[in-house]
Amino acid sequence: MNINIVAKQMALTPAIAEYTEKKLRTLRKYLGIEDGPALAKVELGKVSRRHQHGDHFKAEVHLSAWRKTFSASSTGSDLYAELDKVKDELVGELVSFKAQRTTKSRMGERKLKEILHHVRSKRS
Repeated sequence: MNINIVAKQMALTPAIAEYTEKKLRTLRKYLGIEDGPALAKVELGKVSRRHQHGDHFKAEVHLSAWRKTFSASSTGSDLYAELDKVKDELVGELVSFKAQRTTKSRMGERKLKEILHHVRSKRS
């Protein structure tokens, strides 16, 4: 999986980049691929400079896999917590998509089985 990280209105430190890659590497087991067609575009940054009580950060991820794009974003006062929330949201989307895909393939298998059963019963 290729990971592209972009920082806006803030410096991208090695610690932030490493933490982001560590969190997104956990998505590989849900994707079922190690290196290949998956691409994650990560945008990290400060939302604005006009907040009275500390900085507000935004973490946004667009993950392209299986000819589909999964997106998640979160905004809050702690960048690391926002990355955790984004990862959890992406895991939910991936699990849901894989379940839908499995259900649709099983429905197709069931339909084929019914057709074959119907054809065999007409021969008898």
